[in-house]
Amino acid sequence: MSLAISLCLAFLFALCHGSHSLPAQRTPHLDALLPNGNFEQVPNKSNMRERQIIGKYSLPHWEISGHVELVSGGPQPGGFYFAVPRGVHAARLGNLASISQYVKVKRGLVYSLTFGVTRSCAQDENIRISVPGQTNELPIQTLFSTNGGDTYAWAFKAKFDVVKVTFHNPGVQEDPTCGPLVDAVAIKEILPLRYTRGNFVKNGGFEIGPHVFNNFSTGILIPAKVQDLISPLPGWIIESLKPVKYIDNSHFEVPSGLAAIELVAGRESAIAQIIRTIAGRNYILSFAVGDAHNGCHGSMMVEAFAGKAAFKLRFESNGKGAFKVGRFRFRADSNRTRLTFYSGFYHTKLHDFGHLCGPVLDNHISVNIHKVMVRFPITFIYIFNFCKSIFKITVLLLLAYKKMSLYQTLCFLLILSLCHCSHSVQPRRAPHLDGLLPNGNFEHIPPKSNMKGRQIIGAHSLPHWEISGHVELVSGGPQPGGFHFAVPRGVHAVRLGSLASISQDVKVNRGFVYSITFGATRSCAQDENIKVSVPGQADELPIQTVFSSDGGDTYAWAFKAMSDVVKITFHNPGVQEDLTCGPLVDVVAIKEMLPLGYNRGGNLVKNGGFEIGPHVFANYSTGILIPARIQDLISPLPGWIVESLKPVKYIDNRHFKVPSGLAAVELVAGRESAIAQIIRTDAGKAYILSFTVGDAQNGCHGSMTVEAFAGKEPFKLSFVSEGKGVFKTGHFRFVADSDRTRLTFYSAFYHTKLHDFGHLCGPVLDSVVVLPTH
Repeated sequence: MSLAISLCLAFLFALCHGSHSLPAQRTPHLDALLPNGNFEQVPNKSNMRERQIIGKYSLPHWEISGHVELVSGGPQPGGFYFAVPRGVHAARLGNLASISQYVKVKRGLVYSLTFGVTRSCAQDENIRISVPGQTNELPIQTLFSTNGGDTYAWAFKAKFDVVKVTFHNPGVQEDPTCGPLVDAVAIKEILPLRYTRGNFVKNGGFEIGPHVFNNFSTGILIPAKVQDLISPLPGWIIESLKPVKYIDNSHFEVPSGLAAIELVAGRESAIAQIIRTIAGRNYILSFAVGDAHNGCHGSMMVEAFAGKAAFKLRFESNGKGAFKVGRFRFRADSNRTRLTFYSGFYHTKLHDFGHLCGPVLDNHISVNIHKVMVRFPITFIYIFNFCKSIFKITVLLLLAYKKMSLYQTLCFLLILSLCHCSHSVQPRRAPHLDGLLPNGNFEHIPPKSNMKGRQIIGAHSLPHWEISGHVELVSGGPQPGGFHFAVPRGVHAVRLGSLASISQDVKVNRGFVYSITFGATRSCAQDENIKVSVPGQADELPIQTVFSSDGGDTYAWAFKAMSDVVKITFHNPGVQEDLTCGPLVDVVAIKEMLPLGYNRGGNLVKNGGFEIGPHVFANYSTGILIPARIQDLISPLPGWIVESLKPVKYIDNRHFKVPSGLAAVELVAGRESAIAQIIRTDAGKAYILSFTVGDAQNGCHGSMTVEAFAGKEPFKLSFVSEGKGVFKTGHFRFVADSDRTRLTFYSAFYHTKLHDFGHLCGPVLDSVVVLPTH
């Protein structure tokens, strides 16, 4: 029999004993709501102070601590909305509050908790779930479903016959009532996996998973392994920054069986399994992709890796529940093969940009992946604004004054005023540092005698840099194995292998703040971080999310100089199976951050036009990602706090369309991309908040909404974008309730470019002004 026929028969055999042909198993002894898990048994009225529950044991079957409220779903005072999709009531955990319950279990078995939870305020919110000896803190800033009905699963191994399950709000907000909203809690015993004949993949059909609520489900979010070491999805590793979604056949369309997985966060939503193989043998990897019949549309692509072999399965979705099966042949190169799957693009529902969705994955038969480098199409977008430089406008103005009519001269004066309109900042001295570090683009390369293949040999072999560990000098473009390294600003870049680093001593002014701008992208499929440090200050930034599809992501990080010479270090803190895997750094620049000056005209917002910001590369820019404050306490965007899970993007008028001035901010990650500032106000006085929204003329399209908060007052400014650089200004009146008022802005929806689903984008924010009404 030929090899082809043998493989076909083997594949047919696998189908007959598919990933859902599990032997009969006993029923889990626990698979239901916890007692009063839906909070519909309410406290006595005597134990309520408005919405607050008074008394440790007043909530039936639960023990409470701190400020816990019993709330009803629907519109709330102040314009907020509490989503309680499975009933009437929910528990709201205020600052440091918790609810807990004792549950009888079987020692040594694994259990999964399924719970509905959503944030109830604009600030970052986390929820901490724990049993004795095991705890995890899950971020709930991202809303994957616009109705707020997000559901999570978390698993634990029982060490006792009775465990205390606790839900805790670890945060402290200005409003002590702010915190997670918990609306349903269920538990399920996770049955052990059994061998499936003819299939090397465990739980390949995702039949064994967490409890699914019967009356309402938007899917169950399975956290990444960094938050969840014992998985509620046995056999699988969620090895990404974001969760994947577990969906069932009662509420969604799945290819076969009871359940499947939806990859809801693009390249951040990856699922993997390590299978046993025999080195040198051939295997067939088969899997199905499609849509969940939930309105998720567009060109979908699941990228799969079996060891070092890469496969792509494309699918055109109309959101109506169609599926496609792909079969791929690979050869194992070791006795363990890693299978990895992720979505190549980001998706939202056709008529609901705030609802993240993605391709459905099911029916895994045989095979796996090891290491992968992302391949991105190379695209260059150069958008030149009319007000390109003050010098250009000034020259035109002089020409107008000498040779043109009064009317024409006034027109040029108007143009010049527009270029300065909302950014009335006092004239400043030039920063003494604002450019590339010496050999910051790595184009001065080591002598050939100091190279072993691509590896640099010798601590001082890379001009102007000191290296440690496995550091490679790589060239941009296609690589062996079909991968692609994105080096958009030159020819060379450095690749930091496991625990490797590069560093350089830089002269600075003691006490000043500096911003480092650097291009960085991951070079493998696994999670990758990059640690940036100077003596006494360090931050670790995740680079798993690729915001631009060509891989040209640029980041900014700020520090305060504690001495006249600082050692700037870029370090790969991770250890991968492939020791060469790690961040790709292709350019590094530094800029002195000038102090903020007084705003003319009485604007209470500092740097409201975003004119003071990090260095922007002249020859190429997809924008600069400003990390969230949890990674960056000294901001490269003075005056502003990036108080979200994801960065915002700083864009300039040389490469993008901005409403006015030199720069603006693009909110590129939906509700995860929030920017805030605390301003001085007088309690009881009225103020006008004004800001401009639009698009950066970069192909970002759709219905956009920026939600703004001034203290507790919410405002919405909606805008329909065609990606052509149009803007809209909103004016809103609010009354301050204290001497400090927090302004917060975020995008209500998620967006990608019209013809590039892999490129995250969003509304542009500029010209933020707050003035007293008088």
